[in-house]
Amino acid sequence: MVQYGNVTLDGLPIDGEAVVGAFVNDECRGQSTLREAGGETFVTLVINGEEVENVTFNLFHDGNTYTSNTLLVNNPGGITQEVWGIQFQSNKNPNNGLILNGVNLQVYPNPAEEHLTVAYELNMHSKVSITILDMLGKVIYTYQKMNEAGLHRLTLEGMKTKYFMNEGTYILKFSSDEYSTTYKIIIQ
Repeated sequence: MVQYGNVTLDGLPIDGEAVVGAFVNDECRGQSTLREAGGETFVTLVINGEEVENVTFNLFHDGNTYTSNTLLVNNPGGITQEVWGIQFQSNKNPNNGLILNGVNLQVYPNPAEEHLTVAYELNMHSKVSITILDMLGKVIYTYQKMNEAGLHRLTLEGMKTKYFMNEGTYILKFSSDEYSTTYKIIIQ
């Protein structure tokens, strides 16, 4: 399957040469160099696989390796899929913050135990949707609301007791009128 999309490091386009690798477990299933167009950096990856699998991404840039919280499901029956954005973070932001397309997004703590906070700052009035899914695609939590410009914080209490989230990996989907991404969260 061919995956393509925008790639950022700390919310900014990546300067210089860089390679993005797609991994299933610790096995590299595809890699490609970044391309620049219109001041943004993009990647196109052919990801090999014979079954539906969860794919994570690594960025290799200036002698450093960065792991993304972006997670997608590779479907070998499909032809192409756009990844809204593959975001990588350096160690500059301990709260896993992303600043993209006018949205400052932070998800913490990650890994989480009994609570998870999603903090976001919007530059304009926008409809916001936050969905948490298990690895089989079952919706665990959904939030949709019109938000004014400014800082907003949503804290989910009782991840294990109220939402019945067992230890494991989940997908958080965040979208606003300006921006959309998926984010890997881990419950301990």
